[in-house]
Amino acid sequence: DVVYKAADWACWAQKWSVQDCLQGYINETLKYDGGVILMHDLRSSTAELLEGYLEAMTAKGFEFVTLDEIEFN
Repeated sequence: DVVYKAADWACWAQKWSVQDCLQGYINETLKYDGGVILMHDLRSSTAELLEGYLEAMTAKGFEFVTLDEIEFN
């Protein structure tokens, strides 16, 4: 199954692998060309997901900043 939506808590409830959940986050980010990412730190699998996400998206040219670094118009 290909995961098209991103929600770490939903991934773990469905017992999806980190790799499948990661693909969902990548798909959502590419669909919207960026955005705010929220992940819950309740499981060690989310830390693994975050590591893979940062690596994959950095390789695609995305940059990561804190909310304080975003300039809102």
